[in-house]
Amino acid sequence: MNKKSTILGLSQIELHCQNIETSLHFYQHCLGLDLTYDASPTLAIMATQNMQLVLSCEVDNLTAKNNSSPILYFAVDDIFSLYQQLSNEAIQFEQSPKLTNKVLDISVWQAFLRDPDGHLIGLQCHI
Repeated sequence: MNKKSTILGLSQIELHCQNIETSLHFYQHCLGLDLTYDASPTLAIMATQNMQLVLSCEVDNLTAKNNSSPILYFAVDDIFSLYQQLSNEAIQFEQSPKLTNKVLDISVWQAFLRDPDGHLIGLQCHI
């Protein structure tokens, strides 16, 4: 019997913003979050104790429908197994697992689906 892949916890929330500099100032100087990655004027990542806050002014085909709602990213232990598991249960994905970033020796893989209310949900695995 195959072990089911599991959700490890909430790892990241992505907020779409109108102006990255204004948002950076608010989260960094008003709320005291640490800036961990700055790709202004389109993207910034802030650190909290257990997750990341991603500020994004980018709009692509995947996020266009979700422009005013946050995107929840769940850390998973095995994105490929979970993708297969959920696909076998007739869950429709917006994007199959895809390598989205590589930093040093860590590869970040993400897949996207929607909840029953249409909110975009990201599954994220660091390999």
